[in-house]
Order: sequence, then structure tokens, then C-alpha cells
Amino acid sequence: ATTEIYTLSLHDALPIWDEQRFFACISQLRTCKSRLEIEKAVLMIIIDMFERSIVFNVAAPELVAELSFGVASEKSEGPTTLLKLAIPLDDQPIFQEVIMTGQLYYGFHSDSSYQHMLYREIGPPENPEVLLVPLVRANRVVAVIYADFGSKPVLSPALKFLEALLQFTTAQISVTAYRQKLKSMLEASAGV
Repeated sequence: ATTEIYTLSLHDALPIWDEQRFFACISQLRTCKSRLEIEKAVLMIIIDMFERSIVFNVAAPELVAELSFGVASEKSEGPTTLLKLAIPLDDQPIFQEVIMTGQLYYGFHSDSSYQHMLYREIGPPENPEVLLVPLVRANRVVAVIYADFGSKPVLSPALKFLEALLQFTTAQISVTAYRQKLKSMLEASAGV
């Protein structure tokens, strides 16, 4: 099955979000000190638009679930740790494409059949429209956030804001990694 990467226009419809909410999210992301905090902050953004979501860490040859909402617990509980869910990297070509390109994908997911490991584990969404958000550090996708509408009707997510948040998140993940590396180096040199 072929997939297409969604290309954003600056004039996409924004029925769910507004600029005030966007800037509040940016402020929240600025305070994050680790990749896990960033992942949780992004999930809190996605939770407003989708019914279920999973953060998968890219650990070749598989994607390992770390956090989720609406999967192992109720959506209202917010992001929770998701243990023992790993899917082969080649389970769904759409994941491979997002990992290779580093671009956000939103659209029809032709691979949303029950035969794939992901849907055997969490059940297929009623509607095949999905969101995949790559989390990038140093030009490498380190995690992918998957989101779908579960059994709810599809709403138009605010893709313009999600794309902008992806760009900011990429920068924030890199800054966080550099801070942690610098801290480790300073601690190591102080111990010498």
C-alpha cells in the first residue's frame, strides 16, 4: 500500500484550536526538561483532537510503546505508561515512511486492517484516518506518535498548529538532549 505525506497549507481549516491555545502549548513545551516530558506535553495536545494515541520509541527492529491515552486506560486519565506493546518496524509501511521522511502524516490509513500487529493489540479504529507525528533529534526520528479517532466520528484536527508544534518540538528535543549531555560532561569533569 502506498501512503502520501500530508503537505500543509497555511490556510488549513482550524475548527478545534485557536492561536491562544497554540501559544499556551508552546509555553508548556519550553518548560520540559526531558524527552519524556516533551512526549507527555505533546500527548496532552493530541488528546484534545483524538480519542487514542501511543508514543512509540524507534528501537530497530521494532517500535516500542512508551506512553498512551485511550488504549490501556480511559482517555480522561491522560497519558499513562503502556507496557509490553511492541510492533515490528515493518508491520505498517506508513510508520516506515514517516520515520524515513521525518514528516507529519495525517490521512487515510489503508493499512488499518486487523492483520497488522498494532490493530491486533489495540483493535482497529472505526475510521481509517490517522495521525503520525515524528519526534526528531539530530535529524533522526527517535519516536513516533500515533493517533486515531477510535470509535468516535472524525473531526478536522488543527494540522497547521500540529505542524508548527512538530517544528518546535524537534528543536526542544535537541536542546534538551544537548543540555543533558552538557550536564553529564560538567559532572564528569567536576568529579575528576
